[in-house]
Amino acid sequence: MPEGLSITRRKLFEAGHLAYALASGQRLLASSIQAMFPVHGEPRAVAAELLEDFPETRFILTVREPTTNFASTLQHLRSNGLDLQVDALESVITTFFARKGNRGGLDFTLYGDRPYFAWLVGLDRLRVLKLESLHQSGRELMRSIAGWMSIRYQDCLTESTWQGKRWWNRPESGSDSRLGDFDPDRYISTNLSTDDCKKVKLLAARSIILSNSYENIATYPSPLDNMISLCGLLWPWKSERIERTSNLRCLLGVHSIGAVLPDRLIRRIRFQIRRERYRSKLLGLNKGSATIRAKLPDEAKSATVVATLILSPQGDDWRTRALTSINRTHINGADRISAFFLDETLRAPNLNDLWFWTFVLTVGRCLEPDPKLS
Repeated sequence: MPEGLSITRRKLFEAGHLAYALASGQRLLASSIQAMFPVHGEPRAVAAELLEDFPETRFILTVREPTTNFASTLQHLRSNGLDLQVDALESVITTFFARKGNRGGLDFTLYGDRPYFAWLVGLDRLRVLKLESLHQSGRELMRSIAGWMSIRYQDCLTESTWQGKRWWNRPESGSDSRLGDFDPDRYISTNLSTDDCKKVKLLAARSIILSNSYENIATYPSPLDNMISLCGLLWPWKSERIERTSNLRCLLGVHSIGAVLPDRLIRRIRFQIRRERYRSKLLGLNKGSATIRAKLPDEAKSATVVATLILSPQGDDWRTRALTSINRTHINGADRISAFFLDETLRAPNLNDLWFWTFVLTVGRCLEPDPKLS
């Protein structure tokens, strides 16, 4: 940073990117430097500040066919244990169609299927990139994007690399990061029924960008479609019929009526919530397996991790040990991680334990709290 001069937000942004580029050995031409900045999932205020500092900013909005996106996101939440704390179906519907996100306890609007500012479209500062088109004709599409951005096209634009190194992606995503190798429908049958797909498309039809990008979305739903949608709301989603509420969510539900419960019972519920939150922290987004994977060499980071985490008390905290198995030949499956407390295995459950969990799991499923509270 220049000595004696004020440090603005833009100068700090530029200095950080330049320092990284120079440290990694890049040769830069001062007259044609461009920085790529991911505004992925950020509130509108971040985009506004970006445009304030860099008025010439252009945005690439990536979209995906709604039913495959919906099913894939459900699968992602479950595979990575993110449904342990919040209901997966409710999270996806809220994110996609209510466009609500939450970070640090603060709600904000998501811009996943619309521009941050409408005027960007009129000034040709926004391009919509369909994931399906990227896989079907990636070279032509990236050549067009490069021309729009006034950068020289190179074949590396169609390769999943980071700083020249191969991007291994998350294990459950398999080889989808390679253009042309893409099975968009593989999670639909697992997570959505035929009626569910209709409901997703009807909800997606409210998005101008999605309805203009995909012909299979009903842009103007007919009265019959609306009637089907209304009837569909009375019939549970496939996810609701096959997914069991997690122990943590049941405990939180029962805790919400703690004022009418005996003190001894509420104390045990709070104790179990603390334990289940720690367990879900290790299982959520494969945090446990991510810790294991960090110790692997680069060539093995895409391998599937199978591990059992053993948790035992250590003062006011817990000690975590792992029994692991790395399958380096299997790179297309989600990690399989389980976690248990050592004291759970050292004694058989008694009648008091059976009564407690029967009560929690039965009542808790009816009283699952607002996701924000958990």
